Amino acid sequence: MAAGKNKVHRKKRISKHVLESQKRRDDDQQTAPGPDDNSGATTDDPIAPSSKDGNTSATNAAIKSLSSDKISSPTTALSGKDPAPKKKKKKKRTRDPSLGHAYLSSWKHRSSGEGVWKFNKNTQSWLIKNMYDCDKIPKGTFSLLIDYIGGLKGEAMRKRVDEDAVKRALRYKNWEKSQVKDDEGNLKSENVNEDPKTGDSAKENASPKEENVEEKEEESDETRWEDLSSHDKRNEYKRARKVIDAMKVGIET
Repeated sequence: MAAGKNKVHRKKRISKHVLESQKRRDDDQQTAPGPDDNSGATTDDPIAPSSKDGNTSATNAAIKSLSSDKISSPTTALSGKDPAPKKKKKKKRTRDPSLGHAYLSSWKHRSSGEGVWKFNKNTQSWLIKNMYDCDKIPKGTFSLLIDYIGGLKGEAMRKRVDEDAVKRALRYKNWEKSQVKDDEGNLKSENVNEDPKTGDSAKENASPKEENVEEKEEESDETRWEDLSSHDKRNEYKRARKVIDAMKVGIET
């Protein structure tokens, strides 16, 4: 009997609690403001917007804007990282031809005391590299350069300059042979190959990196040669012959 009474008592207590909760909810609904009046809204009112809900909506809007930015950038969407900045191309420096002439002129008059000359490896390399280019090395500068290369020091440097001059001279001679006129006076080309042994000794002693550089320089030089006129080809041949003679005189002295 005692157990039965406890169950009944517990049931009454639960019923009373439910009734009190329903009454409190009815009172809250009666005191709640209308839809146009937000001044009396409380945090217990499920209809009234709370400051917490406002912050949540603002956060959601910020998240949406960020996600839309990521989607609009395909690089960022795929990799998840910001795209790397583009590298600026380095501009090639062009040397003033007058500097080469001044360097050779100072060398020419070094003994007379008219100018102070100091050896510059970069200037020497530039002069030797471009001595067949009439735009960079004019006629007056080339005359000084012929005297200069005749006194070059170093067997490897002298050999490289001499072999390059021989190669250019042979290239012109082979080209000249190909410019043969037939019986009707029209030009016809003959396939005359250059001596493959020319320049091989220099490549044998070169490192792989140096060989790649030399191959690129040869390709660019061949392209330049093809674009030259007959007159310019002839001028290059004349310069090559002068270089060969200057190297011979340097060896004899």
